[in-house]
Formats: sequence, C-alpha cells, structure tokens
Amino acid sequence: MNMKALRSYSIYSLILLLLLSLEIQSQVSSFKHFGLDKSIFPSRIECVSQSSSGELLVGTLAGLVIYDGYSFRTLGVADGLTESSISSILVHGDEIVLGHWAGNLTKFYLEKDSVAQIAISSELNFSSVRQTLQLDNGILLILTEEGRLFSYENGIVERVLLPLNYAKESVVQLIHKDETLYLLLESQILSSNLSLNSFSWQKHFSSGEQKITSGAIIADDFWILGTQSGAYSFDFSNDSQDNFRIYQNTEGKSIRSINPLSENEVWIATNEEGVIALELSSGKATRYTRENGLSYNQVRDVFIDREGTVWVGTSAGLDQYLGEAFTLYDDKKGLNGGLVWDLIRIKNYLYALTPAGVSKCIISNDGKLIEAQKHYDLDGNEPRQIIYDGEDLLYVLDASGSIWKGSYSEDKFFKIDQLNYSIKCMEIVKGELWVGTDDGIIVLDDNEAVEHLTTEVGLGGDRITGIYYSAKKDETWITALGGETTLYSEGKFKKFGSDQGLTSSVIQDAAFDPDGNVWFASYDKGVFRKDGDEFTSISDNVTLTSNTSFAIAIDGDGVVWIGHNWGVDRYDPNTNELLWFGEGEGFMGVEVNSGSMIIDESSTIWLGTLMGVLRFDPKKIVKNDIACILNIQRASLGTKDLLNNKPSVVVNSTNDLTVEFKGISLQNPGKNKFLYRLKGAHENWRSLSSNQPIEYLSLPIGDFVFELKAFNNSGVCTDEPLTFEFSIAPPFYKTWWFYTILFILIVALVAYMDRYREVNLLEQKRALEEKLAIKNQDIIEIDQERKTASSLLKAEEKMVKSLEKRSKERVQLQTEMFNHFSAYGLNNSEIGSHGIISVSCRDYRLILFTDVGLDGIAAHALRSCIKNEIWERIPRDFNPEEILREVTIVLSSMQKSFEKFKGINWLLCIDDFNERIYYKSKMSVFTFSNGLVEEVGSEFDVNSPDNKGLKIASSSSVFVCSQSMFEQLNESGTKPYLKARIIQILKTKSVEKQHIIANEILTDFEAWRGGMDLFNDIEFYIWNHE
Repeated sequence: MNMKALRSYSIYSLILLLLLSLEIQSQVSSFKHFGLDKSIFPSRIECVSQSSSGELLVGTLAGLVIYDGYSFRTLGVADGLTESSISSILVHGDEIVLGHWAGNLTKFYLEKDSVAQIAISSELNFSSVRQTLQLDNGILLILTEEGRLFSYENGIVERVLLPLNYAKESVVQLIHKDETLYLLLESQILSSNLSLNSFSWQKHFSSGEQKITSGAIIADDFWILGTQSGAYSFDFSNDSQDNFRIYQNTEGKSIRSINPLSENEVWIATNEEGVIALELSSGKATRYTRENGLSYNQVRDVFIDREGTVWVGTSAGLDQYLGEAFTLYDDKKGLNGGLVWDLIRIKNYLYALTPAGVSKCIISNDGKLIEAQKHYDLDGNEPRQIIYDGEDLLYVLDASGSIWKGSYSEDKFFKIDQLNYSIKCMEIVKGELWVGTDDGIIVLDDNEAVEHLTTEVGLGGDRITGIYYSAKKDETWITALGGETTLYSEGKFKKFGSDQGLTSSVIQDAAFDPDGNVWFASYDKGVFRKDGDEFTSISDNVTLTSNTSFAIAIDGDGVVWIGHNWGVDRYDPNTNELLWFGEGEGFMGVEVNSGSMIIDESSTIWLGTLMGVLRFDPKKIVKNDIACILNIQRASLGTKDLLNNKPSVVVNSTNDLTVEFKGISLQNPGKNKFLYRLKGAHENWRSLSSNQPIEYLSLPIGDFVFELKAFNNSGVCTDEPLTFEFSIAPPFYKTWWFYTILFILIVALVAYMDRYREVNLLEQKRALEEKLAIKNQDIIEIDQERKTASSLLKAEEKMVKSLEKRSKERVQLQTEMFNHFSAYGLNNSEIGSHGIISVSCRDYRLILFTDVGLDGIAAHALRSCIKNEIWERIPRDFNPEEILREVTIVLSSMQKSFEKFKGINWLLCIDDFNERIYYKSKMSVFTFSNGLVEEVGSEFDVNSPDNKGLKIASSSSVFVCSQSMFEQLNESGTKPYLKARIIQILKTKSVEKQHIIANEILTDFEAWRGGMDLFNDIEFYIWNHE
C-alpha cells in the first residue's frame, strides 16, 4: 500500500479540525499571530514599542503587555498603573512613559519593576494621550487625541500655544530630529528650534487640501506624509507644490501611521485596509490584509523593532511579519481544496494534486504562483501521485489505484483502462512505466505489461510503497511495506535492511544527490544515505528536528532538504550543518505530505502540505545581524550577592550558585541559544534555549569565572561574554592556620592529658593513703567503741545488779513500812515509770511514790537524781512543811530539765515513827473498808493552799495510782477509763485479799483497753494501813 494512502484518513481528520479553528486565506504564512483568541492580550491593541532592554511593549485597553520572546506579562491598575487603558508608549532610556485614555500618565521602570503615577487628567481635559515626546531640556511634551499640545515639567502642566493663524488646527504628530521639533498639523507642518529657550514656530510646509494624519522623515529632507487619501512623498529641499506626490498604490487609503524600515522601505498602517509595505524607489506596494495573512484589517499601530522585525497591532491582536521566505497558496488561489498530496513543476506551470483533482497553476516570472489556470477532474477520484517523462507525458495515480495519462501540450488526461491492478505507486524507468502493487512490480510498455517482478525473483517485499529511479547511475530503488529495500541494477537485485544499516522499513520518500547516491526519508528513523555498500543515518552526525520525515529533495549543490511535521530541515553533508525553518520563519503548512517536495531550477522549494501549496525561497531568509541584548540580572552564592557587592572572596555556609539572566532577540526566539560555563568547575560550554535560571549546587572551594554569551536565530553571537569572578574561601575551620592551631592544640592537649594523668595518679595515691588512714582511724575508733561498749555493758550489768539490790531493798522497805503493802502493774519494760524513792533520817523517813513518765534506764536515772537531790536538800529535823517544800522544789526543777516532759505524778508519805502524813500531786488515792470507798479530794493536793496533809484511819485500805491511768483511751479512741469502774470493784471486793482485788482491777482494765495503751506502763499500789 502507498504510504500516502496509509496516511489519508488521519490527514482528513486533521484537516477537519484545522478548518474548524482557522480561517483559510488564499496567500498566507507571512505573519505570526498573537491574538485575543489565544488570551495573550486582554483587549484591543492601541500602540507598540520596545524597551531599552529589548522587551516588546504592547499597550492595550486593558493594560500593558510585556513580551520577552518566551512569555507575556500584563500590568494593570493592580500593579500600580494610573489607568489600565494604554494609548501611547514613550521609551526614554530606562524610563517608560505610558499615556492613558483618560489623560493620565504613568512612569514605569521595567528593570526595577516600579511605577510612578502622574494624575493630570483634569489639566488635559480628560482627553486621551496620543503621543508623548521627551526633550533634552527635561520637558515632556504631551499630545492629546483632541490635537492639543501640553508641556509637563516638575509636576506642572502648561498648554503649548500655537500662532493664532494655526490655532484652529489640530496637532496630529510630533517629530524630533536633531535640534528641531516638527509639529504636523492637519494641513501644515511647523518647526521650532529647540536650542532656543522658548518655542518659536515657523511654517515649514502646507499640504493644501490634503488632511495630514501622520508623517516620517526618511533621509535628510525627504519625508513621507500620510493623509486621509493616501501616502505622499515630499522633499523639503524643493518646496514646490509639484514635489508633493502620491504613491499610486496607496491612493484612497486612510493612513494612520508611517514607520520607516530602511531608507527605501516604509510600512504604512491604514485605518481599515490593513498594512502596506512600500518600496520608495520603485513605488511598489504590497498590501497585507485578512486575505493574505493579516489578523485584521483595522490596524492600530505598526512598530519596527531594533532587529528590523515588523510588528503590526490590530484590533484582533499582534502580528509579527516573518518575511517572504514562505508563501502559502490555498483554494482561494484557485486550488480545488487546501490539501495538496503531490506536485510537480513543468516550465512555468505547477501541477498540484488536491482532493478535488489536478490543478494547473501559472507561475510568474519572479517565481510566484499567480493562480490556477485549469482544473482537471478525474471522475471524482482523488489523485495521489504525479510523474513526468521529461518530454510531454504526465501520469497521475488516483486513490482507487488507477492511472491517468495526460499531455502537457494538449492539456488533457484520460484513464488507462487496460490495467487491472490496484496500483500503489509508479515511476518512469528508462522510458518504461513501472507500477507498484500489493503483488510486486508490473513493468508497462505502451500500457501493456511486459514484466512482473516479485520476491520470487529477488524483491525484498511484494507490497510495494515506492519506486525511485536514478538516471545518473541507472539504478532503481524499490521499497516495500514490512520488507527490505531493494536495489535493481543491471538486471540484478540486491537487498538492504538492518544488517546494511537501513534500520527502518517504513520509507516515505527518496532523493538522489548530484553523484546519484540515494537518500531515504523514513517515517520513524529519520534520514539514511547510501555510503558504499551500506547505509548510514545522518542522525549519527546531527539531530534532526523530527525523526518522522515525510519528504526529501536535494538541490544542485548537494544540500539536502527534509520535510516533516514541524517544517523543513536543511542539511549540508559537507559541513554537517543542520538548519531548521519552521513557524518562526513563516512555515504555516502544518505538515509536509509524503513525497510532496520539489526544487525548481531557481532553487525555490515547492511543498505540498495539509494547508495548500507552500512556496519556500531560502534566499529570502533574512539574516539577523543584531545580537541579543544580554544581561545578568542576579547572581548569588547562597545569600551573598555577587553582582552589586562584588566580593572578591565569599565565605558561605551553602555554596549554591544561582544566576538569573535575560537574553532577548524577538525575531525568532525559539532559535536563540545561550552558552555558559563556570571556569573552575567546568571548561566546556553548556547550552540553554530560554531565559531559565542557571544553578550550581555545592560548589567546591576555589576561584571561579562565570561566562555567558548568547546567539540569536541566525547564530550571531554577543560581542563579548558577560562575566563575573568570585572565589569561595574555606570556612575558618578549613584554613591552614586553623589546622596549624588545631595541631598545636592537639599536641598541647595530649601533653596536658599526660600531665593530668600523672597528677591524677598522684592524687589517687594520696586519696588512697588518706582513705587508708581514715580506715585505720575507723578501726581504732571501732575498737575504742567496742571497748567503750564493753565498759558500758559491764556498767549496765553492774547497774542491773544494783537495781536488783535496790528492788530487794524496796521490798524490804515496804515490808518494814507496811506489813501488807503490795504493788501491781502492767509494764512494757523492765524498769517502768513508776517507782518508790525512800529517804531515812534520824528523826523521820519519807516514802515517795512516783510516776516519772519515762521508762527504762532513764526512769531509773531520774529517780536516782531525785533521790540524791532530796537527800541533799531536806532538813534533818522533822518539819513536815519544810520537808514538803524541799521535795516540791526538787521535783519541779527536775521536771523543767526535760523538753516535752509531761511532769511527775507523786505521792509523798512522811513518817516520824508515830504517825504518817500524805501529800499528793496528780495522784489518785482511794480509801476503802467494808464496802465503803472514798476518794481523797483535791484539798490534800500539794498545790492546795490549806493542805495540811492527809491522815488515814488505821482500819482502812489504800489504793494509789497515777492520774494517767484514767487518761488511757480504749481501742475505739472515744472514752477514757472511768474512776467509777475502780470504785465499783473496790466496793465489791473490799473484804477480799489484796491480790484478788488487784487481779480484778487488772482484768477489767485489760478488757476495757482492748490491747491499746497510750503510755508505757500502768502501776498501782494497794495496802492495808494497819
């Protein structure tokens, strides 16, 4: 199957989409459109200019649009502009003055991205600013839409008055040249010498009845003036009215502005009829409208940038004029349909195959397609391939597989009915017609099959897709779908496939260089060339724009031209140089169709595309000799600025370098290239294709030089690379002196540590010796304590023996004093708090019953002290009052010697051997006899002032206990032990023996207490007082 047939369905679908999105014109491709339909511009364009740094400035009704070749940015009121609507733009150095529709101004500084508002709308009567002009003396001239002229200086707006005889005319334009200011009025041109301190207006020219709308100085005194009826030329050196001549091709056009491209060419913007490119020397005018590529006929402004690129602002967007290299012709030029499958040029005619038939188009003497002279309908069949025998015969293959034979001289085609094959491709080989089918090749002679070539005789495949004949080498190349490519020469077949370097089996087209060598364009692997007995891919040497190649042609110089879906590649085998011509140069065909490329004798390339016939004249590609404007905007190492501060040495925590730059060339920014390198990191140049930041991460310590240069679309490089130098110094901890200091410190530290270890060992030795001495001392002290404890133990044993002796003495004393005295109690220790102290004198003796509130050795020691003190103090003569007083003093003093001491409860008995007198302190005393019980009252207490002592009847028994006995609490802790319980027992048991009474009391007390005792012990005494 022919590759064109394989692609037909997808191509028709693509065409349908294109027809829905584009309005096809008869001759297009001269302009690249940036329009409102692509949301690039927010509103209608009013004016166009260019900043000093190269950005295109586009004023619209909804803001200022800035274009750097890669992206668009819009500024409005939210960004600080006085108004959003822009009516004029003036670039004065780094300052951009924006005029607004309501009469205000904004000063915008692009590099600083700052604005300054100038609100003067009331002074300008709210009229739109048409033009502003900055004079050298600092005065800003403002021309309004109403035609009034104002000056602005130091915040003051003043009206510039014209001479009275011109006061009624409106000013339409200001032109400044050298020291002269020209005012273009509606019918006059006035001038003033700016070297003077004030305006002095002189009449310079009168246009008569023609109403001036614009003007431009071309050279010296030669002017072009725009009027409402056309463009006129005028030479001020000859002030004759006959010198005021109209350019005929502009007659009847209302001129809006005139913009010189060179001394011989101006571009003229019209109000409603597009834009005109006027050649001054010949008067030739080329008008561009919607019919031949312009986006809209209503032109608002024309601007020519620093590279000579023409920008046209219309009510529908911005158009960039791409030159005359590419011209696209479609059905409006007489072609019967936009899609062109194949084409061929014969003399001054171009045959183009469209879906509707064969169009025969006339080519002018200057090589341009004029119109389709004739159209041939192939009975509704769609033609796919056309070939020419070089003399008169034409053959056309249609989509049904039929062949139509025609004559160049007779202008007719007829179908060859004798062929019963479904033909996919054809070629004329040495006067014979070879046709490719799905079953090999049929060789025809006078419409009759004379030979059938198949795989059986040596073909690489039977499904033939292409036949290509080289007359120079008398070779025929045959390509087959899914098979190998075959060379037929001198009656022999030779196959070429992957083993021979031809790695693609989907060949789209072939061409022969001046030496007769074949070149193949493939669908998937780019382009192959025959080199000896093998094929090589040119992709080994260069990078094609697209590896999907549809068409190939080779000119007389051996330069290879390759058509693909992105345009045309030019490959020079001698230099291995590859150039791409695409949308940026005017290629608007969307895609080159398979095998649809020819080069005529004038080296003009004709292409069949999805959009029509595309004429490509490489000689019309204009070289851009203006280098890019290149600036490094920011360079930082971490947080350190390398541009403004320019430090020679940087010490930083993070050595990450970031370089932001701006390189602008607007002619074809897609082909701009930026090369950079960082000496000290890498010596080779690296490339970028846009203004993207350059970053280096974690640079090492060292000296660096950064270099940046730019190449425009024509390969013109900036004069000198932009460069800056910097050094990354090591942090202090990586410097030699730090290492030296660190080494010294380490040595000192080792010496110190060694000394410290030595001192530490001595200290440890001394500490061990001290500990040993302390241990020895502890051993001595322990031995001494042992000896002391042994002595104490012996003393205690001696004391115990003494106590036993005293106890025996007490029992003996009791026996001696009271024949029936008995003591009872509950004691928690061997030595309780209760005890009896007895002291004997010559005339009396005293018995002291005590409850000292202590137990153990302390109680015994206290009683011993009391006894000794009493012995020292009591009188030796019997005097009860004096004895009582001294005993009381001793007990009181002993009581005060102990902290938190509750006191001593006591009962004193003084016996003069005739009678016994009792005195008590906090002691409970009961007498009982024969069921009668009486408690001795407080009047016998030692603290009672009338106490004379108590004398008890000899028939009564006595019960004595400390009051603490009744301060005991039971287990529940709620009530004390009651005296009534003692009294009740004494009543009921008064006739019983003492030990029975005592056991009864002890049993009752234990039952009441329930195992709880606040005090150490309980003791009471019972005796008969006989």
